[in-house]
Amino acid sequence: MAWSRSKSLAVLIVSFATACCLLTSAGESHAQVWGVWSDPTPVAQGSWKASGHFLAGDLVGLMGQVRGGINERADFGVQVGMPDFDFDFAFAGDLRYLIMPTSDTFPMDLTACGAFGWMTMGNSAGGYSADVTLLDIAFGVIASKSIDTQGGLTFVPYGSFMIDIGKFSVDTPSGLTPIQQQAWDQSGAGDNTETDINFRGGVDFPVNDQLSVNGELNFSTRDNYIYLTFGAGFAL
Repeated sequence: MAWSRSKSLAVLIVSFATACCLLTSAGESHAQVWGVWSDPTPVAQGSWKASGHFLAGDLVGLMGQVRGGINERADFGVQVGMPDFDFDFAFAGDLRYLIMPTSDTFPMDLTACGAFGWMTMGNSAGGYSADVTLLDIAFGVIASKSIDTQGGLTFVPYGSFMIDIGKFSVDTPSGLTPIQQQAWDQSGAGDNTETDINFRGGVDFPVNDQLSVNGELNFSTRDNYIYLTFGAGFAL
């Protein structure tokens, strides 16, 4: 009887450890996949711009973006791709509004932005597998400045500050015994919400009227993720 109780206790401990591992894996997911990835000033009304971006660093993946103009001060973007080639798929969207353009009294463009992101991640721990999804809602501002050089070139440095609310959802792993299922239910590993800050800084360089290239540094307080993106955009 004592051996049976010890065995049950050991199974319960292992089950709790498995649940904790899965929760930790979910918490170590990624920063919101939405990035600036272009000149932050709105795309002209009725115009479209498509771009592709390679992520390198804590994330290694590929994302695509399409932006469309709404009016002279607002545009929207849709992003889709694999921010991490290992197991991630992401879909995101954002809306930008130019609240303060460059003027004699204000030396830069200031753009308000709101974004959402949805990401699915494969996870495994302790011999079990579970799907993890992440829903993000983010809002903040982007400051940018178009600079013309004496050589006739133009580039647009920018920086953004975003507050990001993320909700993690972990599906119940398959193949759990009843006692493991009980441990999983009691662990609270299936749901978690946190608020983070994302900083992004980059440069957009228009090569000509249609083609532009972009480089960006992304840092998030969510597990201190840091990665670079390199991309190119084409006006449609």
